[in-house]
Amino acid sequence: MHTDSTAGHPYEALAERIRDRIRSGQYAPGSQLPPLRALADAEGVAYETARRAIGWLAESGAVRVTTHGTYVEDSPPVGSGWQHRLRLWQATGSTTGAAEIIKGADIRHVRPPRHVAEIFELPPGTRQILRRRYIVGDDDRPRAAVTEWWSPDLAERVPALAEPRPNVQPPGTVLTAVRDATGRQPTTGRDAMVAREATGWEADALRVRDGAPVLALVWQWSDGSGLMVYGESVLPAGIEVGYAY
Repeated sequence: MHTDSTAGHPYEALAERIRDRIRSGQYAPGSQLPPLRALADAEGVAYETARRAIGWLAESGAVRVTTHGTYVEDSPPVGSGWQHRLRLWQATGSTTGAAEIIKGADIRHVRPPRHVAEIFELPPGTRQILRRRYIVGDDDRPRAAVTEWWSPDLAERVPALAEPRPNVQPPGTVLTAVRDATGRQPTTGRDAMVAREATGWEADALRVRDGAPVLALVWQWSDGSGLMVYGESVLPAGIEVGYAY
């Protein structure tokens, strides 16, 4: 992903200016951007430059292009992979859409289960920051129960990971705090899907019975220094999962 608006092609510079306006709130989530011709005229660029800039933003998940115009992305599609949420954070500073609400946030410093310890290649007995929360829609229906395990070296350097009152943190604050404190931010990721039974906490969050069948979106975000966070986003029955390709 390009972040230097002073280098590269003119369409990249325009895309970064638009992205900055999205981050600042000048272009609010769900709002419509100017038509391509009007955008090109206002920015003093060629129509083709504006078209390519919007296409680049659409590819990164910052905007969506429809037959009725171009709109700032306001929420990841229900059941979307964490690739989309990472792109949403890169575009807006938030991993949660405007129509989603964080509830029941919980933070613990505990020994991880064996499969998590193996993923991080941790010595026996090592403790990790465990962050849990669940997401509901604006209709209060459960959308996901999210569990995150953060790299121990990040936990030592980023106090926000152990923030005792996570409910007051805007979505995306922790990821931004990690970037600001360490200079690290996810550059690569991996998503997988696993069908399994809900744990007790997940069942309570999703309002299903303990042990009910659920679909877990398993994800890992890394940078050049290694794995940063491993998570599982568990979806209740009836949530559609889709990927464009």
